[in-house]
Amino acid sequence: MARKNWEAYPWPDYPSTGGNRRVHALRGKLEIDLTDDPTIHQLGRECLRLEGLEGEADRFSTRAKELVHSKPRLVACTARFFKTPRHLTRLVYFDVRRGEERSERFRSANRCPLHALAHGLIA
Repeated sequence: MARKNWEAYPWPDYPSTGGNRRVHALRGKLEIDLTDDPTIHQLGRECLRLEGLEGEADRFSTRAKELVHSKPRLVACTARFFKTPRHLTRLVYFDVRRGEERSERFRSANRCPLHALAHGLIA
């Protein structure tokens, strides 16, 4: 999957305007992190450099790895980096044993209003 993504660069399906190209690149960075193939690492890094997203992609990848233990916090991080409006973000849980899916509106992962205020999440 990662090879297909990065070999398709410069991604003619994603226009240079708008956020879809940026989101595609940031998501692709996570794919790079999951592969052991050094050619994909090199190709992805070069494409991110050409897009001007190398630093942001590294920050996103590092933060995602730190939050992988907490789905709500990882979703919040991803929504922030992807600049997805909070009201469009939902948490989806799938119970494999029962074959049931549950979805809920995203609530702030910040339990403390002072924490949110200190981090500029509220004014």
